[in-house]
Order: sequence, then structure tokens, then C-alpha cells
Amino acid sequence: MKFHQIFAIIRHEWSLNLKNGIFWNGVVVPLIFILLSLYHFKDDILNLSENGLLHVIYQILPLFTFYFCVFYTSVLANEVVNDKSSRISEIMLSIVDAKTQIVGKFLGVLTLLFAHITVYFVIISYVSGILGFNIIKVLVLGQQQYILLLIISMILTLISCLIWTVEIGVFVNDKEQTFLAIMPSLFLTGQATLLSWYLVLNSGGEVDLITHILFDIPACAPAIGSVIITTLVSNYNFTYFEAYLTETVQLVFLWLMLKRAIKNYRVGSISNNQRHVLFRNWFK
Repeated sequence: MKFHQIFAIIRHEWSLNLKNGIFWNGVVVPLIFILLSLYHFKDDILNLSENGLLHVIYQILPLFTFYFCVFYTSVLANEVVNDKSSRISEIMLSIVDAKTQIVGKFLGVLTLLFAHITVYFVIISYVSGILGFNIIKVLVLGQQQYILLLIISMILTLISCLIWTVEIGVFVNDKEQTFLAIMPSLFLTGQATLLSWYLVLNSGGEVDLITHILFDIPACAPAIGSVIITTLVSNYNFTYFEAYLTETVQLVFLWLMLKRAIKNYRVGSISNNQRHVLFRNWFK
């Protein structure tokens, strides 16, 4: 891999999306909804204790992870499918190898995500401070270790979704089938988010060893595990050691998935095969 090529792809990702009105619509509309919700429920929030406010935040955070994953996998899916349908991917493959392209695209999306989160962080902190409470301050000052786990989990979830999106999207020859590229990510993260909400709403404190094992096993699965593990740590007696152990296992899976995605990206970029794209790269 050549780093100047990776940086060029990252700049292309930024330029392509910052000039896209749909991208800005996906950034601004949720932010407006969040700010209006803060204003509407400000009296209820002011009456909450710090622990009560944290409990509310823990319910919302899985939804943020789901939103960011769906939003950025959609961004990448549209780009990959557009490149494939216009045959740009074939030209790019003759100039830049598949590994460099994928790493550059992923880093471009991840840096966009960090900028996105930072903007939300600053604006929500400022507005909530004006309204008489600072949600970000309550979360950050008392939960630094949890914030670190949350960021790592969000990154792992997004990377797993991006890998599936690229691996499937590169076999899509029709823009009308773009949804197929994000469907696995949408389904898995959606199921994990629903499970996280259920766990938060039915949190019962400490759990026994068998329950730990039953949850630790699926927590090792890419996308699903990194979403639910943050809820298990915040609402049950799961330790940070368990969380980082499961995410280490996820890294191993992600590495294997990435190697396969690079191979499929190389093949799919020049393929015109019309077989069902959801199963082409899993059942050969």
C-alpha cells in the first residue's frame, strides 16, 4: 500500500460527500430533531438525577450507533455501486490495488464519522448547557472508561458493516439494487439495537455466571456484539475486561472478513455476473 494513494482516496471521500446535499441532509435533520427534543423535554430532564439521566442516555446510545452505521454504510454503498455501474471501479483497479482502495475508503468514512460525532458533541453540549443541563458533561466526566468502550465499539460495528457493504456492493451492477449492499448491516445492527433496548428496559442488576457466558458468546460476533456489549457493561455487572476480550475476538473475525472482502472487491470490480449478489460471495 502507498500512503499517498490512501490519502488521495480519503480526500476524495471527503470532497465527494461534503459536496453532496443528501449527505448534509442526513447530518442536519437528525441534529435538528435532537435539539428540538432537548428543548421539548428540558423540564423532565432537569428533574432527573444524574443516575436517571445516565439511564436515559444509555437507552439512546444504541440508536446513535445504529444511525451512524446505516448512514455511513449507505454512503459507501452508493459510492461503490455507482463506481461499478459506471465502470470506474475497473479503471481504478488498474491504477490502485484493491487493498489500498478499501483501506482508503474505510479511513475516509471513519474520519468523516469522527468529524460528524465531534460536531454533534460540541453543539449538543453547548445547547444543553444553555438549557440548564449539560448531558455531555454528565456522561464524559463520570464515565470516561465507558466513553472509550463506546467509541471502540462504534468503530468496530461500523467497520464490520463497511466490510459487508463493500463485499456485496461491488457485485451490484444496477443502482436500483443498492439497498442489497446495506441490507445485511441494516438487519444485524437493527436486531442488536432492539436487543440492547430490551436489555436496558429490563435491566436487573447482577446476573449469574451462566447468563454471562450466554451473552459473552454472541458478544464476540461482529456488529451484533459491539452493540450489545456496551449495554451489558452499563446496565449489568459485565466487566470492562469481558468487553475488551470480546472485542479482541471481533478484531480477529474482522481481519479475516477484510481479507476476504479485498479478494472479492478485486474480483467484483471487473465482474459482470448477474447472480444474486447477497449470496454470490458467500457460497462459491
